[in-house]
Amino acid sequence: MDREKRRLWDAIWIPAASVFCVGLFAIGLGVVFTTLYVNTEWKQWGVIILGILLVVGVPAVAAYLERKMEG
Repeated sequence: MDREKRRLWDAIWIPAASVFCVGLFAIGLGVVFTTLYVNTEWKQWGVIILGILLVVGVPAVAAYLERKMEG
């Protein structure tokens, strides 16, 4: 494959793959939240707690890992 065809192919599949990954992540979160709401006795409180954990936990873990990598 010559260089221009390769660049065109990369310009098509990289954005398509990223949209696919974000879609899978969103569907997975939807399934988790729905399952938590439907199959537990906590109902909306379980969803709220998980949402808070994600909102607070993901940046906290990222900050921790960043500090650890800096030295």
